[in-house]
Amino acid sequence: MVWNSLSKPVAINNSFAFDWQDWFHTQLKWKIITHKSIKWCNFFIGVCWFLWKWRNKRIFYSSFVFPSDPGKIILNAAVEWNSATVKAKVTMDCDYNLFTWKKPPEIFFKLNVDGSRSSTSGKIGAGGVIRDQNGIWITGFQVNLGIGAIVDAEAWGIYYGCHFLSSNMENIKFSHIFRECNMTADSLAKMSINHAPGLVILKEPPIHAAFAYLDDLNDVPRPRAKRTGDSVVD
Repeated sequence: MVWNSLSKPVAINNSFAFDWQDWFHTQLKWKIITHKSIKWCNFFIGVCWFLWKWRNKRIFYSSFVFPSDPGKIILNAAVEWNSATVKAKVTMDCDYNLFTWKKPPEIFFKLNVDGSRSSTSGKIGAGGVIRDQNGIWITGFQVNLGIGAIVDAEAWGIYYGCHFLSSNMENIKFSHIFRECNMTADSLAKMSINHAPGLVILKEPPIHAAFAYLDDLNDVPRPRAKRTGDSVVD
């Protein structure tokens, strides 16, 4: 009843010679446009979902009445879904600026920290590195902080980073920098959620941060896009 009520593309008629599994997989892969600019494979998924839904209602609800025009219901739902998922085409003019990690002034040390959070697991971590005026690695760290928010990861990154600084330092300056200037700490933070909870002290650059560290030593620039007309401050 449902299948007969659908307006199907002529091309799929050739698929009925397949066995059931091949036929089903063919419908899922068929991207021919049909039904108000909707791909057949997407429309077919809607057909399967409604069939499953109506079958369950028929089994578990004795009062359920099967729709008299199931094809129209499925089509309307597919059109609504397609409208909600198709992204508007936006043309955006961008300029690119180049940024590099900057060595600290003579007799100064620089601490870079960053936080990280996995959107799937919710795990957070932080990483940081202290370098001298020549960009040489003094010490670094990674810390797995468990579950939390990204703002917690950033705050704990600053806390642990400051813990490694000498207590007799008098001239301390805090500033925010773009990720393109902070890739070594970014690499450490991203890897921190993959080891056991707690702090890991790094006396030398680990392999996952080595490329970013070498790029910083050699003043390799990294591009950062901005919309035309926006200001970018390093």
